[in-house]
Amino acid sequence: MSQPVNPFIGICALLEGREINTFKQFKKFFDQEDSNTVIHNANIVATISSFSSFDSFIEGLKISGFKIERIFGRLIVICQNDRDKKIRYLSFFDDQNNAPLFITTAKKTNQIPETLFRFIYSSFNISHLWIPPKIMKDIKDELIEKNPELIISYFSAIRNRNIDIPAEYRPQVNRSIQYYGLDGKETLNELEYYYGILPKILDIKLPSGVSFRIDNKGIITFKYGSFTKIFEIIENVIQRLEEVREAIGESSYSVNQAGISNQFRTIVQKPWRIHLKKKIGCDEYADIRNQFDSDEWNFTILEETVISKSFFLSARVIDGYSGSLFDITSNGDIIDYYPVKQVDIGSSLRFFEFVLENIDNTALVG
Repeated sequence: MSQPVNPFIGICALLEGREINTFKQFKKFFDQEDSNTVIHNANIVATISSFSSFDSFIEGLKISGFKIERIFGRLIVICQNDRDKKIRYLSFFDDQNNAPLFITTAKKTNQIPETLFRFIYSSFNISHLWIPPKIMKDIKDELIEKNPELIISYFSAIRNRNIDIPAEYRPQVNRSIQYYGLDGKETLNELEYYYGILPKILDIKLPSGVSFRIDNKGIITFKYGSFTKIFEIIENVIQRLEEVREAIGESSYSVNQAGISNQFRTIVQKPWRIHLKKKIGCDEYADIRNQFDSDEWNFTILEETVISKSFFLSARVIDGYSGSLFDITSNGDIIDYYPVKQVDIGSSLRFFEFVLENIDNTALVG
């Protein structure tokens, strides 16, 4: 079925005179057959945020250059120009989970990065819904258990020395694999067993007719079928990351005045903590440091102190995407993350994802 040149016209027509204020109402709207026929081949960008309210979310969008075209309760149509072309998103602000969703037919390769990703990286209050490889494997396994006949036609997967699942062959070797084929489900299971890989991107078709691609940044390319299963997956990931978001939310940075004439400043940083099951030392840190400023992570260490005899690390880091600063300290068993100037949920979650992929995929917050 062909899609209208501007599917948002059809969506707005269906929404006329209605307000969508809860995630239950949002899911019910997209469960309707008319909604599914109006928009398909769409990219759903799931995020997690620390916005204090719907109004602050709207304000953040405006600051980033988005225009609000239509408002249907907590469901809005927003747009931004990219190379003289208007890029539209249907966005829902989920008060309950504080997890804004964005649906668009814009291109994932250039139009989304130039509009929505710029907002995500420049705002301290929103982040991609990062899906660690271990959680991606869990999602895959749960879907197969409920839908044994599902087809995986493409996957991208990795293995490095920090992954704790066993491998029959050469477990010490770092691996990156892309695979195309209708037997992707069987091949992925075989490669997991023999080579200990974990998926980062999955292209899935369910027996019910739902077809989608999901990646580790929480971007789901919805091809056709019902949105219901997609929203179930997103809710599942949000619940798994809630403990991490709560830990980040308890961190803080404040500047207080001291002295008789308030001539002194005292800086108080309250960290959030990552517990490692795999202890790191100087040798491991040398490898980890090489990954910091890679294109994928874009963290740069500005200052650092490393004590080798009894491993201790103290460093100041800048996030090359958002420009925010943070400090980290570690004794090898824990990593404490200290915000600088403000708490940046995006940098914080991306650093935790960095730890999971490059240091210890079983790390926990607490």
